[in-house]
Amino acid sequence: MAGSDPSLLAAARSSAPVVRRARIVLPTLAACMTTYFVGRLYLDEMAARALSIFVLAIVFWATEVLPLFATAFTVIGIEIVALAHEGGLARSLSDLIRWLGMEVRENPAVGPVSASSFLGAFAQDTVLLLMGGFLLARAVSKSGVDREVARRVLRPFASSPRRLLWVSLGLSAFFSMWMSNTAATALMIAMSRPLASREPSLRGPISPRASPRDSFGANIGGIGTPIGTPPNAIAFGALRAAG
Repeated sequence: MAGSDPSLLAAARSSAPVVRRARIVLPTLAACMTTYFVGRLYLDEMAARALSIFVLAIVFWATEVLPLFATAFTVIGIEIVALAHEGGLARSLSDLIRWLGMEVRENPAVGPVSASSFLGAFAQDTVLLLMGGFLLARAVSKSGVDREVARRVLRPFASSPRRLLWVSLGLSAFFSMWMSNTAATALMIAMSRPLASREPSLRGPISPRASPRDSFGANIGGIGTPIGTPPNAIAFGALRAAG
């Protein structure tokens, strides 16, 4: 806007994210409270609390009003406070609700829950395995090893579109063994574009229309190792728990 004060414009820009978060957080909290009080009519106390936390998690993750990891830690913290009898405030909240004159329905089939039941999931082998895979993928990407390997491997095959096609597919499968499928596909597309700009004959095989090749290779590589994709590690954990 002509004649506007730059400082006022900067302040408006900085306050925009705060206003957006407020527009999401406040209605979400209202929806959680509504869910809780309506849920108490049909569910026991702990189930109604868990349902309201579930609504909070869905909205926060869908809107990304907070970073995804921040939402995860927030949800775990709320679960400990509202649902844990040992290490949390579940009993105190129940006593407060009774003091306010409202009934607290307990489920005899559900015993007291401790905070360790929520925090113990972080120490599972599956979580540590996934964390190691993510750290490895981040280190490879941060150091530029992935780009250097892609350049050195793809360059000798740049003279033949057919060979380049198969090598690119194999390379995307290899990278997907150690990083997410999405990251491996994006990496291969980024590596192929410079070759297409220098070699007009290769624009067909490595054009965006040929990107399903990289996706197909990434899916193949994703099932090659336990850390190739998160469902692999989850499946290993479930199978281990089942004996």
